[in-house]
Amino acid sequence: PLDSHKLWPERAHGLAIGGETWHPLACWATFSLSEPMWEEGPVMLVQLAVQNFRSIRDEQVLSFVPATKDKSLPENVMGEDPKLLASAVLFGANASGKSNLLKALAFLRALVQNSATKHQPGAKLAVQPFRLDAVSRNRPTVFEIAFVHEQVRYIYTVAATVDRVV
Repeated sequence: PLDSHKLWPERAHGLAIGGETWHPLACWATFSLSEPMWEEGPVMLVQLAVQNFRSIRDEQVLSFVPATKDKSLPENVMGEDPKLLASAVLFGANASGKSNLLKALAFLRALVQNSATKHQPGAKLAVQPFRLDAVSRNRPTVFEIAFVHEQVRYIYTVAATVDRVV
């Protein structure tokens, strides 16, 4: 079920680019600063989960929900319901999947934006499943994104193979 939330306009900081204001957590804006996903209000990324995409076999989650016990950077927490991190850092060893997590977000964005207009029936999808084991190669790639827009929390899940959205 979708949960309704109150946004925090008094603490929503933005970046003005080309006359438009982008919120730091506007997940869609991180890949294209020229076209907003919605005309009004920021899109606040709550969580991104990815499974079976490129080097990511098992589900990996990027969450902007702050840890309940860690109070070390209160200036990096925004809002009241829900409280979300204003920024996050991905770090890890070389070839550990950091870039592929961001590529998953870009792929999901392109899939949503282009599915009705640019994708031709019967055309292959550019999804790239984990290829280092036979089982994963034949399973769908799964993306789940949770975000808040205009005080409403949305959860969008999609599974896809190279042949179709399942």
